[in-house]
Amino acid sequence: MTFDLDDTFYDNWPIIMRAEQSLMQFIASSYPLAKHISSTHWLSFKAEALQQQPELKHDMGKLRLASLRLRLASAGY
Repeated sequence: MTFDLDDTFYDNWPIIMRAEQSLMQFIASSYPLAKHISSTHWLSFKAEALQQQPELKHDMGKLRLASLRLRLASAGY
């Protein structure tokens, strides 16, 4: 399996945007106190997670989970 991380073979952005939209809808319906947090704040939570756990820079799955935890914690969860 290969990944086209730099969009050389196809445009990934429509897929990424749909996934982000689905995540935002899930958060809004499952965690109503967090629905006000926009996806534009995502980078600040990601940066905070990396500051707290720099070893996550090589594991995007764990980094995403850590960012989600920070995001939900900021909303009171």
